[in-house]
Amino acid sequence: MINAKAFEDHVRGKPHKRRLKALETEPYTVEESERAAGMGSYVAPRKRKMDTMLPEGMKKQKKEQEDKKVLALIALFLSYSEILISVALDKYVIDQPPI
Repeated sequence: MINAKAFEDHVRGKPHKRRLKALETEPYTVEESERAAGMGSYVAPRKRKMDTMLPEGMKKQKKEQEDKKVLALIALFLSYSEILISVALDKYVIDQPPI
């Protein structure tokens, strides 16, 4: 796909969903044709689980976005920690009696 938006639009679209639905049943095999000709007993086709696969570029892009979010959360946590430490130190210094 050209970009992430185009891929997301494609995945949400009707042709993609129709294709996934068609791929759920097992494909026609030689063994199935032989059973249909009377050379074996009937076996009902099984359903398969189909998932949309992400292209490699999209996987890398998602990983980079997740890494940026994690780094932002770490930075936020560190800034709050520094504020709490400075407040605690200020309180400790204020509560100390003068020597």
